[in-house]
Amino acid sequence: MHIFLPELIYNEIKENDKFKSIYNSLNDFFDTKTKCLIDYNNEINNDDYYKDLNDFLKKNLSEKNNKIWNCFKVCVDFDEKDSNKDWEKIREVIDSCKKDDDLEVKLYAYYMEMANTADHESEKWIENVEESLKLFDQNKDKVFDTRLYTKFYWDVHEKNNFYLKNKKEKDLIDEFKNYQKLDLETKDFIFSKHNDTYTKDIINHKTIYTAIQFWHANLNSAENDQKSAEYVLKKLDDKIANLDFKYNSFNMHLMEWLWLNFKWHLDRDNILAVDVVEIMIQIVEETLKNKNYMIRSLRHHNFNYISNFLILMQNLNEVEKIFEKVLVNYERKLNKLNWTEKEYKVIIDNDLSITNNWWNERSRTLNNYKENMISSIKNKFLG
Repeated sequence: MHIFLPELIYNEIKENDKFKSIYNSLNDFFDTKTKCLIDYNNEINNDDYYKDLNDFLKKNLSEKNNKIWNCFKVCVDFDEKDSNKDWEKIREVIDSCKKDDDLEVKLYAYYMEMANTADHESEKWIENVEESLKLFDQNKDKVFDTRLYTKFYWDVHEKNNFYLKNKKEKDLIDEFKNYQKLDLETKDFIFSKHNDTYTKDIINHKTIYTAIQFWHANLNSAENDQKSAEYVLKKLDDKIANLDFKYNSFNMHLMEWLWLNFKWHLDRDNILAVDVVEIMIQIVEETLKNKNYMIRSLRHHNFNYISNFLILMQNLNEVEKIFEKVLVNYERKLNKLNWTEKEYKVIIDNDLSITNNWWNERSRTLNNYKENMISSIKNKFLG
C-alpha cells in the first residue's frame, strides 16, 4: 500500500465499505504513478488527493484515534515555506497529546516528536528518548501497536548511543558485543508481544539503522583502533546481510550503510571504496527493473526516503565523475542506468525545478552534508 495509517486507526475502520472504497482508490491511483520517482513523489505529496480520506477519518474515528491522526497529520503537513509558524503548530499538538490521559496517545506524540526532531544530539531528542522509555518501562506488561515498539526499539539503542558517545575509555569489540546482546534482548521482548511477520519486517529493517548509529557513536574509537574497527565493520556487514525482512534486497538504510562503508574505505585509500560504489550501483540497477518495488520499499519505511534516495544518487554520480578522472579505465555507470527523463534531470543534471517543492528541509540538510563530503573527496583526489 502507498498510504500509511497507524495500526490503531487502520484497524478501527478497515472493514468500513466507504473507507475501503476511498483507500483502495487512492492506492490504485498511486500504482499508476510508479513509473517515475519524480512523478510519483510530486503526486504522493499533493494534499488535494487526501481530502476525502481526511474528511472520512475526522467524522468516523473515535475521539482517541482522532487525536492520534491529528498528531500524525499536523506533523506530516509541515509547510517548509513557513516552517517557524508550522513548528509552533506542531509543538502545540504534540504537547497536548503528551499530556493526554490515554497512554497510546502519549506514546504516539513522542513518536511524532522524534520524527520531527532532526538533531539527534539535541536536548529535545535526549529528553524524548528518556521520557518515552520511562513510559514503556512503567507499562511493560501492556501490548502496544507494532509502530510504537519501533519507537521503543530506537529508544533503547539511542540511549546506549548517548552513553557511548560520552564514554572516554572503551574497547570497540566489547562495545560491539554489548550492542549485540542489547539488540537480541530488545528484539526478544518486542517479539514476545508481536510474533508476526509484519513486526519482524519493521524491526529487522530498523536494525540497519541501529548498526549505523552504533558505528557513528564509536567512530572516535574506530579511528584509533583500525584492527578492531575492521573486525566490527565486517561483523556488522554480516549482521545486515543475514537480516530477513520485506524489501531487504533494496532499502534506504542499506544504501546508507553502504555509503558509510564507502567513506570508511575511501578515507584509508582502500580500493574497496570503488567496489562498494559498484555494489551500490548494481543494487540500484537491479531494483530499477521493478520501479514499483523500489518505490514501495522507499515509501514503506519513511515518507522522506524517495528524496533522500535521489540525493544519494546525485552524490554517487559526483563520486563517479571523480573516479573517471583519477582511475585508469573507469567508466561511469550510474548515468547509463534506465532512468526516466525526469529522473535523469534530477540525478545526473541536478535540476530540481521539476520536484514541486518536495525537496524538503530535511533533505536539503542531508544534501548539504553530502555536498561537504563530496568536496572533501574532490580535495582528496583532485587537490
